[in-house]
Amino acid sequence: MPMDTLARMSLSMMNHHGTYTVEGKVEPASRWLLEVFMLPRRADAAKVFEVTNPDILGLFGRQEANGKPVSYSYNDCQPFLSEIGKQAGLATQAEAQNRNAFQRGILKLRDALRIYLLLKNSIQPEDSQC
Repeated sequence: MPMDTLARMSLSMMNHHGTYTVEGKVEPASRWLLEVFMLPRRADAAKVFEVTNPDILGLFGRQEANGKPVSYSYNDCQPFLSEIGKQAGLATQAEAQNRNAFQRGILKLRDALRIYLLLKNSIQPEDSQC
């Protein structure tokens, strides 16, 4: 798979528009992927994970987003990874066709975070000493 395709498809899992914005300017998806691979601390701060569900926003301490998507970085999500995992685990117990908006959203967020971590650790694992 070409790198640009991998980058665009991965970003599409993380936000509805599949883009990466730096200081208000849309950057190429391949730049984001390069940062994930080579500059993971910078990539961890990129606000690429989009959340719209008010109950999920509540996990992050946000009460109201006026129906607009709120973007989070991996760093923003990290303190809540255990709760996201717990809620996603509960959501998987429901039949797919019976899941509510929160359950669908938390599973999507969990999957997006998993993809990010797989990409981030694909060249050099976080805990390696090199």
